[in-house]
Amino acid sequence: PIGSSWMTARNMSRTVLAVAGLTTRTPCGRDSSVPAELWAEFLGYLVSEGHIRTVNPRVKSNSYTVTVSQKKPGGVAKIRECVRKLNACGFAFHEYPHSGTANAFVWTCSDKGLWTWCQDHCGSMGARSKRLPDVVWEWSPRLRTILLEALILGDGTVDGRMGRSYRGYFSSSPALKDQVQILALGLGLGAKICKASRCWRVSVLPKRETRVTGPEVKRVPYTGKVYCFSVPPNRLVLTRRNGMVAITH
Repeated sequence: PIGSSWMTARNMSRTVLAVAGLTTRTPCGRDSSVPAELWAEFLGYLVSEGHIRTVNPRVKSNSYTVTVSQKKPGGVAKIRECVRKLNACGFAFHEYPHSGTANAFVWTCSDKGLWTWCQDHCGSMGARSKRLPDVVWEWSPRLRTILLEALILGDGTVDGRMGRSYRGYFSSSPALKDQVQILALGLGLGAKICKASRCWRVSVLPKRETRVTGPEVKRVPYTGKVYCFSVPPNRLVLTRRNGMVAITH
């Protein structure tokens, strides 16, 4: 079932995601299952730091390659462990040093099923077209938390100073930056979007309540009815302006 031990999705060939779990048919014909926590983590790395090779249908030698890269030492170690667990489930990722960046690594997997799933559910995987698959909105809070943490580790920043809790995610994809904000808000966190020089920054902060008091309130002459706006069934009103979201009730 969704939101417990497994995840769901559709339309994979050699790599099949089914209701009962993520099933990979290995070259030797053995089936194995991938726990949802592992797939949620990998999806965060894939969307933030991955891409898929463009396939030319006129060239028979094209390989359906999915690639993830990382330079940050902490990120390298976590992605390496994640990939090791995926390989134990039947995938065939290979690790290489990045040819153009010191201390960076690349993980590649030639798998038409995985490539097709990425293309269908995560966009073309170009920097400006990346998105999260629709199925993530059906996941449990735990799975969505794992996904958010992996996204930030892959292409974000964390303020490590004592007493600080700021985290930021960077993306040049209009759809993805909105989805990351929704992901954080759905987990009870604060999130606002700012335009950086060549991309957007989604700032993720602990949840906070803002009360309108003091100099922000004034008396005005008025005679008539007073209306309170609300939206059924929960009476909450959600608005966004200049990248900041307000939820009122």
